[in-house]
Amino acid sequence: KGTGDPEVPRRQPEAEAIARNKIAERVTPEMNREINQALANAEQDIQNDLYVRLGKTGLYPQATSLKTSDDYMWMNYRVWGGGELAGDKLSYTRHQPGGVTIHVHESYLNHMFDQLDLAGRTMSETEVRQVLEDYFSTLMGRHVDFSADQPPSPEEGPDIFTFAERDPVRDDVEGGQINLIIRAAFRQRNGEDIPQQV
Repeated sequence: KGTGDPEVPRRQPEAEAIARNKIAERVTPEMNREINQALANAEQDIQNDLYVRLGKTGLYPQATSLKTSDDYMWMNYRVWGGGELAGDKLSYTRHQPGGVTIHVHESYLNHMFDQLDLAGRTMSETEVRQVLEDYFSTLMGRHVDFSADQPPSPEEGPDIFTFAERDPVRDDVEGGQINLIIRAAFRQRNGEDIPQQV
């Protein structure tokens, strides 16, 4: 015969629930404080760093929207320059939870290329590289280096670019790859001119 209190097994789930509630009461306020502080810090970083860099590179959004559900958060940014065509609304594709999915429209990339101010300019490869490095270093908030591992030999490739007056750099996104379209004439190191190519 058992001599234990028959009430103990019946009260066990209730006791566990009380213990859980007491722990939650102690932990939840501290957790909420930490989350609120992390969100405040993130907001400061966005305002004082990211938005400043986007403004300097001509990519600061003119319109933003934020939507949330129990499982997802959607942030939309619209960047538009005068005379530019806007992209269509994005169709949202939900991916696995726990990650970040970024949808970028081709028009955004083309707007970014316009900010490089290459239209109609005649530049050496070194000057083009410097423009790209300066722009993307500002955008990324860290030094970006596009220098080749080995400098080209005097016999290789074009040395001087003369970019088209309109749309000197455009993109075409297909099959998950970004293809750059460069409209420019070339002057090779041997002095031979190559008319504008696409």
